[in-house]
Amino acid sequence: MLSCSYQADEIFSDPPLKKTISLYFFAMTTPVRLALDWYINSVHIGIVVACRKNWLADLGISLELVSPEEDNYQVDTVQKLLEGRVEIALCPPELLIASHEKGNSDLIAVAALLQPQATGFAFRRASKPIAQYAALQLPYEASIVNQVSRYIGIEQVEWIQVDKLDTWRAYREETANLCWIFQPWEGVEMEVCQILGEYIPLHKTGVPYPNAPLVVCRQRWAKRNTSLLRGLLHAFGAGYYFARDHMHEAIAILAHLVPLPPPKRDKLISKSVIATNKLSMDVMESWGRVEVSLLRQYLHWLCDCNALTTRLEVERIATNEFLE
Repeated sequence: MLSCSYQADEIFSDPPLKKTISLYFFAMTTPVRLALDWYINSVHIGIVVACRKNWLADLGISLELVSPEEDNYQVDTVQKLLEGRVEIALCPPELLIASHEKGNSDLIAVAALLQPQATGFAFRRASKPIAQYAALQLPYEASIVNQVSRYIGIEQVEWIQVDKLDTWRAYREETANLCWIFQPWEGVEMEVCQILGEYIPLHKTGVPYPNAPLVVCRQRWAKRNTSLLRGLLHAFGAGYYFARDHMHEAIAILAHLVPLPPPKRDKLISKSVIATNKLSMDVMESWGRVEVSLLRQYLHWLCDCNALTTRLEVERIATNEFLE
């Protein structure tokens, strides 16, 4: 587990930001466990900046980041939330939707790390219209892969079962030629490391894909800890704004947490932070808001595909009230 409880000897480099964050000051330290959706990368830049700049400790929050590497993703982040192992989970919308379909209606998305355009597929064309897909083992994944396959002209998809954290490795090592990725991280690695293939943005394939990853918690916990949750999300948002406005310092912070050789690491992180900055804000230059209307479209699309058998109300799945 990674702790974000830094010593309180750092100061805010941006006085106006300190004034804003301090509105959420807590007198006592409150432990919060957050389940990461992947190993730390540029998608999490705002969170790691908030930790490193000591803003969370200033709020009285001791944040513990729970990495999926601890159990090799044997238990997904939403399940960890349901089992009480964490208070907050980062997850793709599929895990949240599937949980509601199973009757776990207490879970709700309270923010999103990136914009809908951030996710897509890496695809390397072969001599035959056949794809070997490295499966993430997500709910509704087959419907999405089928739609992507039709878009790129694939007639047959062979599903390759690998560990969840090894899907991108399977693509890099050419065990697979189709892989679901985030453009600001793996997409940038394709460019930096000259990995063969093309990036297919998911929103261009006909899938009305919503924001991801989502920040999810229990509604009961959110209501009991409203001020804490608002402060936490505000600090995360401040981290993403900081990465945009103080990019070089943000890159240096992230570089210490990514276990790659320096030459490759430095170029990859620099370009990936730039890419993340472009995809972390909406058209109003605001971070965190879930596009509820797009999430509703996605729910309807899943129903139309017969992947989702229950009509779910989007208002019970996501809210932006804790960002206000």
